[in-house]
Amino acid sequence: MGIPLTEKARILLLSNKERLSRDFMAEHIVSYLVQMSAITPADMSDILDEKTERLKSAALLDMVIKKGQGAYNALYSAFKEQYSWLAPILHDGVTRDGYDSDDDQGYSTSEIQTILSKGGVPPRPRVYVDRPQLIQMIRHSLRKLKDNPGFVVVHGMGGVGKSILAAEALRDSTVLKVGKVDKGELLVKAQNLCARLDQNQSRNPPRNLEEARDRLRAILHEQYPCCLLIYDDVWSPKVLQGIDVQARILITTRDKSVTDSVAGPVYDVPLGDGGFSEAQSLRFLASWSKQEVKSLPPAAKAIAQESKGSPLILSIIGGLLSDSPHRWEFYAEKLKARNYSRLRKASTYEYRSVDEAIGTSVDELSEPLQEMYKDLAVFNPGVKIPGKVLSIYWNMPVEDVEEEIIPLVNKSLLRQEWLDSLDCMVYTIHDLLMDFLKHLVPDQKKLHTKFARRFAEHCGNKFETLEDDSYIHWHIAMHAAEGEAYDILQPVLCGWNWIVRKTEVTGPSSLLNDLINYTPLLEDGDKRMANQIKSFISVNAHLLIQRPPPDMIQLALNSEEKSPLYQMALNLIKQSKCGTYLKWVNRDNQPNSLMLASQVHDGIAHCAEFSPDGGSIVSCGEDGTVQIRDSSSAQIEKTFSGHEDDVSWCCFSPEGDLVMSCSIIGEVIIWESLTGEVVKSVPTGSSDMVVMCQFSHDSQSFGFCSLSGNIGVGDLSTFEVATHQVCNAGVSSMSFSPDDAKIIASAYDVTARVIMTHSGQEMVSYTNHKYHLVWCDFFPCGNRVASADAAEVHIWDPESGKREHMVSVKGAYILRCAISNNGKLVAGALSDCTVWLWECNTFTAVAVHHGHTSWIYSVAFDPSDERLVTAADDGTVMVWKAVTDSPANLHAA
Repeated sequence: MGIPLTEKARILLLSNKERLSRDFMAEHIVSYLVQMSAITPADMSDILDEKTERLKSAALLDMVIKKGQGAYNALYSAFKEQYSWLAPILHDGVTRDGYDSDDDQGYSTSEIQTILSKGGVPPRPRVYVDRPQLIQMIRHSLRKLKDNPGFVVVHGMGGVGKSILAAEALRDSTVLKVGKVDKGELLVKAQNLCARLDQNQSRNPPRNLEEARDRLRAILHEQYPCCLLIYDDVWSPKVLQGIDVQARILITTRDKSVTDSVAGPVYDVPLGDGGFSEAQSLRFLASWSKQEVKSLPPAAKAIAQESKGSPLILSIIGGLLSDSPHRWEFYAEKLKARNYSRLRKASTYEYRSVDEAIGTSVDELSEPLQEMYKDLAVFNPGVKIPGKVLSIYWNMPVEDVEEEIIPLVNKSLLRQEWLDSLDCMVYTIHDLLMDFLKHLVPDQKKLHTKFARRFAEHCGNKFETLEDDSYIHWHIAMHAAEGEAYDILQPVLCGWNWIVRKTEVTGPSSLLNDLINYTPLLEDGDKRMANQIKSFISVNAHLLIQRPPPDMIQLALNSEEKSPLYQMALNLIKQSKCGTYLKWVNRDNQPNSLMLASQVHDGIAHCAEFSPDGGSIVSCGEDGTVQIRDSSSAQIEKTFSGHEDDVSWCCFSPEGDLVMSCSIIGEVIIWESLTGEVVKSVPTGSSDMVVMCQFSHDSQSFGFCSLSGNIGVGDLSTFEVATHQVCNAGVSSMSFSPDDAKIIASAYDVTARVIMTHSGQEMVSYTNHKYHLVWCDFFPCGNRVASADAAEVHIWDPESGKREHMVSVKGAYILRCAISNNGKLVAGALSDCTVWLWECNTFTAVAVHHGHTSWIYSVAFDPSDERLVTAADDGTVMVWKAVTDSPANLHAA
């Protein structure tokens, strides 16, 4: 067989077969078709063997369909010669390689619009954003049907835009809107479809579903053999049982199980949540508000993020904004508060609100299944829920859990995936669905209590024996606290065996997070123990991540002898039947100023700084990453990966919404702190190491300095960079003045310079240092600056260059310094792994901190000046009390 018939040619032949077979005689044209090699002599013999002229003509048409497009083109040419009045019937199906046809193959735009209108395919909504990947998924599955009966099932959660995507994937079909219908309503829809499609208008409507199904099957087979039938918004398998007409059918549904009982191949197109990306969301909002994306107010981004890309939410918000164009902030706040019920607006979607769209799916569940679904409100958004956890929660075997939960998965209320490491299914709930559940079950305390007690019963209160299921070790404390099950909370915060096991499974950060959040809920005696454990874990966190981990009892013997933790360690040793422990003597019993130590980078940690609110720490290192961690627990909040080599410095913007970092190969990248998305990769014009980067105090500019001797100053709105050549040697640090008009720079040529920020003009040159400079900065008042070389810290006037104070360091080198936010203290990181603090007026040492075991590359104060953060050569970041009341803290001063 040659080239197959085009869809258009096939439709023309089949739909006109009866008429054509009456109006021509096969004997008149078969010889011509043989001459054109369209059919063979044997084919001609078979055709002419038919008993009647009509059967011969019908056999010829069947043969042309079988032979393909070349035979069709030859038949058209034969008709033009001998049956000129029939040729126009076939004209539109002739391809470019045919005979005498000058028209393009395919339909014109007007023809397509006519077909769309006749086929009932919904027009595009008023505001439309293309989602080509999802549309291509639908088209790919449709191609798999070819000419055979079968189903393509487009399924996803409510409000994802299934109907719109299906309509975009094809626009030459008859759409039957199904929805939730009973048997009588379904019969009416089937009767209407028969009436629309049947060319024999004399027949009476079918009297029941069985007759309607048979009628439709015959109509589609005889009159529309190449059509695609679309059943939009199918809710029940009974619908398809009633109108399964053995045709090519596309279905949109929330429940992919609707095709479980049909015959023929079924191809799934899972859309899942199918939401817009942030860029698509902003384009969508821009179209609704009739403006360009770049002109959208800042609240537009918040709406895009809080909507989770839901087409339904964005459509509702867009409609509301078209009525009230000045309410961007108002609707953003409603979304942040998850107040979906107040966001109501007629849109291109069937539902006027998010609650209505999701609630409709939940209402379709059986009562027992609804209760199971409500039980899931106990979990936090975004977490993966292992089937093994649900097995204990619901007190049923894992296999039964997986069986019971299938309807929730099928109805797009839950997503599942198999996890080999756990040997069970893992489930997730879309954020919008979880928000709906939280509102549906306002009293979640009972659920948390039930959850915590089920696990306590399961392990007999020996929580350390619980299996690592990738969930319970991370979250049992939260469930006990939320359920006010304090008898369970106490052992999971203070029980030694549980602490050891949890630290092994989750690492110290998760345990610290639990202790910080839930210790206040304990009774006073337990609070003291929990606080002791928190301090112990904080100080030893960098050791506890080692594999194999150190003996925690031995570490606990380093605690104060009168502390509950020390006494508990002694009791555990007495209970132990094996092992050797060392009891330290002549050790310092003074409280340690170290608050937190954590191994955060593989290799060197080059820099660490606090966020503007002090709640987070940003750090960077030799491993090429930038990380944001909780400043109390060191729990990871965000990791930025984008640099191609060591990251040398990082910092927050004054508002905390941006992070900037630079690398040893000349990269400067500005990131969004919440999402980790790159805002701009700034061209520096050099591959030399960028040593430091800083934001201006007014958040209008940014700066960076490099070993090439340059300082770059950029505009945060345009990202245009002006480069100032400061010296021929490398620049080791830079800082903006409090009013951002000037920059101070320290260089390896033993000189500190004050230059104008935008012009680069040098105002003052300070040359009183003996060695190359490692640091410089303005005091908050702006009329004093400090600079440091390897041996001395100088304080001087930035207008005159006159020195006011100087302090020398002996026995070690100064590596980096920092000025407190109130201007009263200077901190210095020294090569002997200590951190010194000096009072600025007299330059008296007020504290010395010991704890690092390698060189310290950065030191910074928190906004309150109560804490310091340091980053060191061994990859650790440590947080300290800036100044303690203990005079023993100065034993090395």
